[in-house]
Amino acid sequence: MVNSKISKSELGSTFDTLFFVYDNVLLLDNYESDSITFSTKNQERRMPFKSFFLKKNDTISIDGAYGLFGGFGFSLKIVNEEPILYHMLSGDDFPIYSRTKDGKLHFRIEVPCTETEIILSKIPDAIENEVIYGMVKFKSDIYYSASSVNGDIEPDNLQENQVGMTIYFKSRYFDFEDFRKDVSSNDNKTNTIYDK
Repeated sequence: MVNSKISKSELGSTFDTLFFVYDNVLLLDNYESDSITFSTKNQERRMPFKSFFLKKNDTISIDGAYGLFGGFGFSLKIVNEEPILYHMLSGDDFPIYSRTKDGKLHFRIEVPCTETEIILSKIPDAIENEVIYGMVKFKSDIYYSASSVNGDIEPDNLQENQVGMTIYFKSRYFDFEDFRKDVSSNDNKTNTIYDK
């Protein structure tokens, strides 16, 4: 089922060494006052989607998001084989999301979900070259987002949001520690060049 929802992306080869990037069907219901205001479920709209998983201490995190740098999608935390599913939102340039109407704006938030369904080909072991497939379905709690007018964020005019999503995904292991070492190593090389 996953392969029928995803397809190769022109952007995929750019990020292949880090995580999967592919085009994915967007299946989303937008809610206002608990009523659906619009839905993409009867469309075949595809958007760039990225997915990876990693392990930190006793938690395996599987993330998947529409969009390349910021984006929206899911974050699945597995602790002692018990999954907790969140709707994940991440801003590109500015902190625009809040869990509460009068709360501080954040670049990234994870919103608790209800009506969840999770299917995984396996619980990942978080080892190199490991690939998993899955599907998550959820309805998010209410959260808030700031709109931008001519590049200026309007924190006093937050919009209430709530979504239902079904996301099919393919994910691969992302070794964050190796990535940090590579970035640090490249930074040191760059500094050496500029110090001469």
